[in-house]
Amino acid sequence: MSSRQRDKYRKFDSGYQKRVNKLKLEQNLKKQRGALNKFVLSPNIPERVAEVQNEIENYEEKFMSKSDTEQPGCSKEYVTQNSNEVVDKDSGLSIDSKIVNKREARIDFSDPAQWPQSLNHDMRVEIVLSKSEKIEFYETVLSWNELKTRIIKNETIDDVHLKEIDKKKQYWKDVLKRILSAIFYLAKHGDEFRRSSDVIYTEHNGKFLGLIEMMAKFDPVIQEHVRRIKNNETHDHYLSHQIQDELIELIAQKIRQQIVEEIKEAKYFSIMMDCTPDVSREEQLSIIIRILDMGNKIMSTIPCIKEYFIEFINVHNTTGYDLTNILLDKLNSIGIDLKDCHGQAYDNGANMKGQYKGVQSRIIAKNPRAFFSPCACHNLNLLLGDIAKSSTVAVGFFGTIQRIYCLFASSIKRWDILKKHCTFLTLKPLSETRWECKVNSFKAIRYQVPELFRALEEVAYTTSDPKTKSEAQSLASNKLESYEFILSLVIWYEILIEKQFDYKNSDEINDDPEKNFRTFYFNVIADGALSSFSERFNQFQIYNNNFSFLYNIIELRKITNDDIMKNCLNLQNYLSDGDSYDIVASEFYEELLVFRHTMKEDSTPIGALSFF
Repeated sequence: MSSRQRDKYRKFDSGYQKRVNKLKLEQNLKKQRGALNKFVLSPNIPERVAEVQNEIENYEEKFMSKSDTEQPGCSKEYVTQNSNEVVDKDSGLSIDSKIVNKREARIDFSDPAQWPQSLNHDMRVEIVLSKSEKIEFYETVLSWNELKTRIIKNETIDDVHLKEIDKKKQYWKDVLKRILSAIFYLAKHGDEFRRSSDVIYTEHNGKFLGLIEMMAKFDPVIQEHVRRIKNNETHDHYLSHQIQDELIELIAQKIRQQIVEEIKEAKYFSIMMDCTPDVSREEQLSIIIRILDMGNKIMSTIPCIKEYFIEFINVHNTTGYDLTNILLDKLNSIGIDLKDCHGQAYDNGANMKGQYKGVQSRIIAKNPRAFFSPCACHNLNLLLGDIAKSSTVAVGFFGTIQRIYCLFASSIKRWDILKKHCTFLTLKPLSETRWECKVNSFKAIRYQVPELFRALEEVAYTTSDPKTKSEAQSLASNKLESYEFILSLVIWYEILIEKQFDYKNSDEINDDPEKNFRTFYFNVIADGALSSFSERFNQFQIYNNNFSFLYNIIELRKITNDDIMKNCLNLQNYLSDGDSYDIVASEFYEELLVFRHTMKEDSTPIGALSFF
């Protein structure tokens, strides 16, 4: 206590005495801090957490230096130029800075009650946030890193469950692989997938489930799958017809995607289309795209022509306008540019071949380089039809051929009589579209006329039906015994086999039956054939005039350079559309001059492409 007179009756300590007592208390607290650690083991702190604490301590020192030197809120104390003393304004007494040096007497920032009074509110908030955020962040990072390491090493708590999930995933992958293999097999061979039943191990369940049953006898995966189905251990068996349809559609999408990629890689392509009614009486349009695959030297594949089926499309109107719109919409949907189309091939129907409203004319209007090439086989079939209709005698002859077939084919008993006499060849119907079927129809009668005559006589003798008896007698006596029928049969068969026509013109009128037959029957037919040939194959002649010099590369050696240049110019004009050219005549000319001397004499067009 002070010895001053005024302090004689003081009941409370003075301000100075309070400050001295407070400093003593803080020093005692500092000495006792951490005393319990002598008796209690502290937990192991990870290195990264220790680093965080060091950063926080450095951060605290920074704030303490600010509070000691810069804060204006220190109204009771001020720091002199000599940093070793702290002066009290009220008493004028100095306190040794070593006592209050914050770096030596480190303040526990985990206890806000011990924070210095010089810290303002903003500094207190920043200390709290920085400390809590850093600790939580690093603890979270450490936790995630530990989890990541455990997942990589498969040492997590749910490791058993994860292994079970992977096992099930692999099981279903194996099942689907075998189901897809069954689908591939049936689709490749064009077999039916299902019948009236969708349940495995039942009658009439189709070939798809039949293949699954067969694999279950040898394959352990399918065997286990079927066992689960039988025991009702699973309801997701992936064997229903809905799953089959979905898998087929997914496979089709993938294949179509690969086809489109190959078409784009080849760049140029041609289109083939045709309409055909299916068994359900629905008219279906089939679209096929043809490309030239240049091959791959790395894969040792040679150039070849490939045809890709795109899709069947149900159509209700088969006009040239409707079919053209369907084709254009389909090309746009799969991302193929019509400008790269350099060929069209359809039948000779008016809706396809028409010069003004046909599909080919509408496509050429949009792309002049999409050259139309009519179907050659269909041309021959139509040519034969034109020939047959050119003479009434020819029409009657073809009718007789069909009558003979219909007489025997309409009855099993009469067909047995035919087989008894005609053992070499079987009668065939007269097809309207197939050249080969016409040949077979004529061949069976051409080489079995005597046997066929005896079969007709037996039918006429044994049948009790008046109409059948009259028909058999008429064919036997009036047709098969007719010189005109026999001669026509031989001539037509030779025409169909050789595809050659002999034509002689004569203005003389003859009474000789043989000459009359030649004049009014054979010559009329031959003339109609030549006229039809000229009309139906005119387009091929145009293509021949422009491309024929390229058909045989070796023949270019015999052509003069001027002729080659002329042909190159003609081809450039033919393959141009405005300012767009497929070839440049001068460059193509130079390539041919070099190329014609490098090819072997037996080189084919495919071999010429393989040269590059």
